[in-house]
Formats: sequence, structure tokens, C-alpha cells
Amino acid sequence: MKDEWEKKLKKAIEYQVSAVSFSEEDSRRILEKVHDNVGERKKMMNGSKKRIVIAAAAMVAAAGSITAIGAGRIAFLSSSTYRDQAIRDFDQLKAEGEKALGQIPKLKESLGGGQTFSEGYVSQVNAMDDSGNLVGTYPEVSIIYDGTAEINMSVSKPLEGAENGVQAHQVTETYQGIVLEGDEVDYLFLPPDATPSAEDQKLEEEGKLMISYGTDQEERKVFKNVSWEEDGLHYLLLTDQDVTLSQLMDMAGEIIDVQ
Repeated sequence: MKDEWEKKLKKAIEYQVSAVSFSEEDSRRILEKVHDNVGERKKMMNGSKKRIVIAAAAMVAAAGSITAIGAGRIAFLSSSTYRDQAIRDFDQLKAEGEKALGQIPKLKESLGGGQTFSEGYVSQVNAMDDSGNLVGTYPEVSIIYDGTAEINMSVSKPLEGAENGVQAHQVTETYQGIVLEGDEVDYLFLPPDATPSAEDQKLEEEGKLMISYGTDQEERKVFKNVSWEEDGLHYLLLTDQDVTLSQLMDMAGEIIDVQ
């Protein structure tokens, strides 16, 4: 089950990285580094599925802005968190998050879709270049919401001087003057020795389906994420559950409205 989840995360991250314009060789090296990093984070998290989702949210959020900073190029991200570091008091998370980010992040204890705060984390993310050298670090606050569906949220402070990569988004909306960028991607997970149908292979070639292998049986999922920038912070909502992209956009609006 752990290996299955790791493969899902690798494919989710691979989609986001491939949406940025790099040479074929650069893309290959970046993906290799990110995939290796997922494995390392997985080991460090003591097999916690929920925390791994947050790790994916962090990397998916940053994958769209992999770029050059100074003399280095960000190829992958590295950070470690443990379940015993989970913060289960919302006010404590807000206080520690403000201290780490250097400003007050917009956080909500519950979302209108029926999700409530379950636990959160405050961590430092290391940005590494292709050779594994440290390019820079930035703080991140992450939240798991449970309820009618599990939603993952992260708030991070982008590295100073970073230039966002050019990335096309399926849905773009403006709320209160803030641009919300959303993506919804279909995934097909198959057993290791399975062969996708001709129809699914065609969809993959057209970029409309991501196929991954390693599950016990065929499984289809849709990953949705909405991100935005506000007051120098990067926000991300991510889920693979029965929540529409429109609903995620509404949740983003709720967070933006926090006073």
C-alpha cells in the first residue's frame, strides 16, 4: 500500500514538473531528483499516508516555479517532518506559522464544504540544484482538513528572487483582485504487468491522462489543485477526493476572505 501511494505521488508531481518548459535533459534530471526525494520523505515520515500527501502538496506547489536563483537552478525540494511534530491545536499552528513565515498567513479552522482542521505542520523546505547543492530555504505551513473529504493546504513564502515558470492552467479565475489558478488531471493506476487499453494510451499521448503502475487493481483518480499568491505568500489547496475544482475555488475564496 505504501509503494502504491508513493507511485501516485510521483506521477502527480511529474505532471506538474512537465508543465514547465525545460529541455528534455533538464526535465529528466529534475524528475529523477524529485522522485528520489519522494522516496526519502516517505521513509522519514514513518509511513504516514496523510503526511505524505502534504509532502506532495508542497512539491506540486513548487514544481510550477522551478527556476534559476543566482547561480543555482532549483531541481528538487527536500524537507523532513514527523508525526510527532504534528500540531493539533489550530491557534498554536497559527502562532507558529506566523513566526516561521514572518507575517500572518490566512488560515481557516473549517471550510464550507464540511472540512475541519485535523492537524498541521510548520517546516523548512530546502531548495536544491541538480547536483544536490543547497540553493535556498523557505518556510511552509501545511494543514490537513478532514470531514466530508480530505483537503490538503499549504502556505509558503517563496524564495526571494525566484521567477515563476510559465505554466498553462486549465481554469483561471479572479477573486477580490487575486488570480486563482486551478488544474484537474485524470490518473489511471494499473497493476505492474497490466497493459492500458488503446483508448487510454491515446488519451495519455494527448496529455489528457496520466498512467502509473504498481497498484493491486485498476484504479482511476482525479487530482485537483488551486493555487494563488497573496501578500507575498503562496497558497495551495489539493485533493484527489470527491471535490470539484469549482468547490476548491470557493474554498480558496473563503481563505482569501479571512480578516
